Amino acid sequence: MTDDTLELPSVYMDGDVMVVRASALGNCVRALSAYGRYEEVIPIKREQLLERTAQEGHLHEPTVIEYLIEQGHDVIGSQGIITLPIVRNRIEVRGHIDGMILGWGPVEVKTMSKSRFDDYQRHGLNKFVKYQWQVSAYMYAAANEFSIVSDDVKALYAVKRRDDGLIDVKEIDHPPISFQDIRKKLVQVLQHRKAKTLPSCDITGNEQFWCPFPYLHEEEVVDMDLPDEAVLAIEELAREYDMLRLIQKEGDEAGEKKKVIGQEILKLMDGRDKADVAGFKITRVKQVRETLDLAVLKADMEPAELAKYQGTSTNEYALVKKKKGP
Repeated sequence: MTDDTLELPSVYMDGDVMVVRASALGNCVRALSAYGRYEEVIPIKREQLLERTAQEGHLHEPTVIEYLIEQGHDVIGSQGIITLPIVRNRIEVRGHIDGMILGWGPVEVKTMSKSRFDDYQRHGLNKFVKYQWQVSAYMYAAANEFSIVSDDVKALYAVKRRDDGLIDVKEIDHPPISFQDIRKKLVQVLQHRKAKTLPSCDITGNEQFWCPFPYLHEEEVVDMDLPDEAVLAIEELAREYDMLRLIQKEGDEAGEKKKVIGQEILKLMDGRDKADVAGFKITRVKQVRETLDLAVLKADMEPAELAKYQGTSTNEYALVKKKKGP
């Protein structure tokens, strides 16, 4: 069974019911409130990238399902459209699950680039908040439609690295987003759509880059016209920068502690230059360095004479700060 909602907007009206596609559930409330009211102007490069990613996902899905079956998972193929009622006769989430393990929970298949796959291997869905909303909706919907006790429903999340076909499979023990949070978000969206207003964006960082309404975030996002390759490369480098900053901070703190401990050892040596203790050879090292007191030099020299030795230099560097929030 195919998902007939694929040709429809991410948020649309089915009679009196506001329908939200599960794949869009992780979008900010601002974007969800804008579907159907504002023209989608996602830049063509990003649109092509999204389309290519979706096509690759459909291409790789059967292979991943076969792999899961070979690994002993009792997966039934695509179950078509799955529905999660949020507010009776008012709000629904609909989506297409990639597979189902009866009496257990849904199967979700994704494909990722190497950098995103590496992130997924290290952090699971913690780095992919948008996917957390989607799989949570599938888990709640599967519990309803396949008579699974809500506390027992699980999900199998399989991600294939597009570069070489490596597959990482993780079991999700409980929905990462609560049903109450999904309900709260979509009730807010419905209220704003009725009032024809836009709420504040509730997401930060690179997820805004993929928003179909980038102009709704112009006051918050800089350089939206960067090439896709540049954005992905900057994201990877920024993560490495942040990791190294933490390592450097720990190293600086360790260095200061090391100095304090060293002075304590010298005091305990009571003037001795060497000591052998429990397998450690300790030597008192004395270093004499010449120093130049610039403050005194400047005070003694005439301004005209000092000017001969003064100059300016310009140095540019990237200041990378981790954003607060999800």
